[in-house]
Amino acid sequence: MSYLIETQRIGFKQWDNSQAELATQLWGNAEVTKFIHKNGAFSPAEIKQRLATEIKSMELHNVQYWPLFLKATNEFVGVCGLRMEGTTGSYELGYHLLPAFWGQGIGTEVARRVVNYAFEELNAVKLVARHHPENQGSKKIILKLGFVFKGFQYYQPTGLQHPHYELTRTDYLGTLK
Repeated sequence: MSYLIETQRIGFKQWDNSQAELATQLWGNAEVTKFIHKNGAFSPAEIKQRLATEIKSMELHNVQYWPLFLKATNEFVGVCGLRMEGTTGSYELGYHLLPAFWGQGIGTEVARRVVNYAFEELNAVKLVARHHPENQGSKKIILKLGFVFKGFQYYQPTGLQHPHYELTRTDYLGTLK
């Protein structure tokens, strides 16, 4: 099977309109979305819009929150990827995993791979990451990857101030030494 990006266990593919069922499986799951949407699970219209947003992001910027699959079974795991963050060379890192895959190190594995991809393939200048204030799992991953806390930013979908982190190219290159 051919993947856009891969790790030892996970293959990254590209979203297309035939994958609406997978998008619903992920963003229609209130456990997955409780930290990214104040109403819990996305509505069917919001899921359709989210899928369209990911497809459009790939068309315009060659990045998206790519769908993830276990290479051994082709089972859908969730998403991890990037989206443009304002200025050229700046991206937001994000990931959403189905609950069956929590606590297995997959979040760290795929996020680390995307960080490497951003700096090594896309020549990113800076990555940003945010998480719901109560999402300690995401906080651990972000800090493990070397991101530095910069303050709080309002996140409209939850109506809350979310911790905001950055990882610059200089800091990333410093971690490779």
